Order: sequence, then structure tokens, then C-alpha cells
Amino acid sequence: MTDTSADAAQTLNSTSRAEVALPGSDARERILAGYSLPTAQQLLRGFPFMGGQLGRDMRCFAENLLREAEARDPQGVQSELSSACREMLATESLKAVQATAEAFRNPDLDLSGWSPDARSGKLRCWIYAVNLGDTHSIIPVAVTAATLAYQQDWKSYNDPDAPIWRALGWLTLYAGDIPELFHDAAPFADVGSVSERIASISEEYRSRVSASMSQASAGAA
Repeated sequence: MTDTSADAAQTLNSTSRAEVALPGSDARERILAGYSLPTAQQLLRGFPFMGGQLGRDMRCFAENLLREAEARDPQGVQSELSSACREMLATESLKAVQATAEAFRNPDLDLSGWSPDARSGKLRCWIYAVNLGDTHSIIPVAVTAATLAYQQDWKSYNDPDAPIWRALGWLTLYAGDIPELFHDAAPFADVGSVSERIASISEEYRSRVSASMSQASAGAA
């Protein structure tokens, strides 16, 4: 198993079934209003950042994680994680996000009993990193989304935020930077933010499959 797939598997395994389930319809509104921090899995499914702001989401996550790290590790044995959180709070930078993700990879860091946000922190940092311009982090995000898609309830295939469409969206986003695959500029290249690009690509896949299935049903009638 490669480092990327192993990291993605570990991240996925740290997520409970309750976290994987689709949240209530009012979740987006609460997140956009700044009342709640989205889970990493919600971000993976296309939910907005807290208050619609990446920086605000990063600060809230880093503050919560730092508080938890200091409470669970008062002696500072895992100081790398705390230091990375402080840097994220101070700079909201890609460097700080990458340092936090790397701290989560420490084999001596046992997250058993930690909060769900902490246990899925590596996935969250990958998503942050992509939104800050790190294309290399797209792959572990896509691998995680694909694994969730494999486990999803296929009755919800028409949901634009279903993992299968998001997984295809992340993979296609990565492919868009490979000239051999897109001889001309990828059609989604000019779409504003990463989140908007993923949403656009995901919806394109979903609408094509939906139209194809409708045609097949009509032909069989």
C-alpha cells in the first residue's frame, strides 16, 4: 500500500458511520452563518467553509485542535502538532497546513479517544492545502472520496454532493493540470475557487449519468 492510500485509509477508518451519513438539510445554512464548523467529511462532500471563509474555518479548527492537544498532552510530548496549530492560527498559510498534516502522520500520535474533528484532521488539512494551491494534496483527497463513494448508499446517486461525483470531481481537477490529457485548457480551468470547480465538474458528471439513465429508461419503456 502506498503512503497516499495508507494515509487515506487511516483517515477514513477514523471516521464513524454517523460522520459519514449525510447531515440535515439545515447544516449548510448553519455553517454559512458561522454557527458551526463543518466536518472534514462535509467539506469533502462540497459543504462550505465556516462562514463561507477558508481562513475562518482554519482558525476555528486550529484553535479547537490546539486546545485539545494541550489538554491531552500537557507535557508537550507531541509538540509538533501544537506548534503547527499555533502557526496556522497566526498565518493561515499553506506551510502551516502542511506542517499540521505532517504532525498527524507521527506514528507515536495516538488519536484514540480524541474528537472526530481531530481524528479526521489530516483529511481536513489536505482539503485546506488544495484550496491554498497545493495540487499534490488533491490525490489523497480524491482517494478518500473514492473510498467513501464505494461505500455509499447508491439510492442517493442523484445527489449532486454524493461521494461518487465528488471523487470524480477531485480526480478530474487533478487531471486538468496534465497537458497530455487536456490539449486545450480544461473547460473548468476558469471557474473561480477550488470548491466551485469541484462542484461544476461533479454536477457535469451527475447530469450526464442522469440524462443517460433517463434515455435508457425511455428506450426500455
